[in-house]
Amino acid sequence: MTSYRPLILVALTIVSVDLGKQLNLIDDAQQAILSGTSSIKKRLIDSVKKLFSGKKKKIIIFTSNGGGGHTSVVTSLHTQIGNAYEIQTSFIFKDILKQIDPIHILSLNQYSAEDLHNYLAQKKCFRLMNMIFTLGKNYIYASSNKTQRLLKKYLKKQKPAMIISVVPLINNDILAAAKELDIPFLIISTDLDATPFIYGINTPDYDQFRLALMFDEPIIQGKIN
Repeated sequence: MTSYRPLILVALTIVSVDLGKQLNLIDDAQQAILSGTSSIKKRLIDSVKKLFSGKKKKIIIFTSNGGGGHTSVVTSLHTQIGNAYEIQTSFIFKDILKQIDPIHILSLNQYSAEDLHNYLAQKKCFRLMNMIFTLGKNYIYASSNKTQRLLKKYLKKQKPAMIISVVPLINNDILAAAKELDIPFLIISTDLDATPFIYGINTPDYDQFRLALMFDEPIIQGKIN
């Protein structure tokens, strides 16, 4: 798996967010100089302090316990940009959506849909996994309103500067929440077939949304066009 394309997209998106805020602060300083009032010095100093404040911006990575690809991408992101940004990893199905997980409910809080997926994968029950995958897509679609409410509640509390998702199926709801809260959103597909990662996303119109593919190849792009 190539790691350059996703990381470049992350950097470009975050830089654009930072740059916009910096330009606003520079404008504040310029206005302070031009105004000619007695508060020029204080306003200029305050703007410069804001501009160069050392607090790291928070990036939330939504991941899951199912599949090694998710872990590899998350580890790579921590390694590459962890020094510059506060990276917070969230197991979205466990940390945020547990209360609407049907397996969690039916097992009286003992197991989760991720636990079932991992068990079936270990036993190589691939046909049953495909059946559950199809049922899962329908359940996620039916639970969309609840999912978005839970996501927005979580994101409002955490206040990230950016969201990265390496999980499939749920990204349409993440996109809706990110758009409403004006948070840049990046999906990193961990599979050659990216279609499960854009399930439900048909004609996105959010200009701060990006999708990173594993390889820049026509056969891979063709699956999502």
